[in-house]
Amino acid sequence: MSSYFLSLLALSAALVSAATPQAGKSYTVSPSAHPDLCVVPKGDWDGARLAIEDCDSSDQIAWVFDGQSLKNHATQRCVDVLDGGHWNGNGLQTWTCFDHNTNQRFDSSSGAIQWLDTGMCLDLTDGQSSPGTYLQVSSAPQLSVLILALAMLRRQHQPAMGIPRGRGGRGLR
Repeated sequence: MSSYFLSLLALSAALVSAATPQAGKSYTVSPSAHPDLCVVPKGDWDGARLAIEDCDSSDQIAWVFDGQSLKNHATQRCVDVLDGGHWNGNGLQTWTCFDHNTNQRFDSSSGAIQWLDTGMCLDLTDGQSSPGTYLQVSSAPQLSVLILALAMLRRQHQPAMGIPRGRGGRGLR
């Protein structure tokens, strides 16, 4: 093997390991071509759909990855495939997190966020990238202009800092 090929192989391995999210850390999830848009739940109840919206500093955009599930920081609910349906275009929602719930288990080793053991990826409905677009699962996300790429999980969410308060927490004077 040439040294050029070995260098490329080493660089590829480094990029993959750098993009792998760490369990227990908070991340934002964004379409690969639009890092200014973030995945958010459209409510704080079981069954709230997932959509993309402009990123802000709220806890709605923060997701904790535990190695197989994505839990929203604000709602404490997990990404869940609607009714467990294995068809293209099926929606994604948040639902109370349950260990070993196959509708809430995802893998990110392929470079995209995949529904574990199905080959289906998180995707944007009809490839749309405007705020308010709902998420879906798709078996052919490479045909869509935008997919939710693993690379976007690597951005660690940093909570907004509060406004400094004066002594005793009573505000500035």
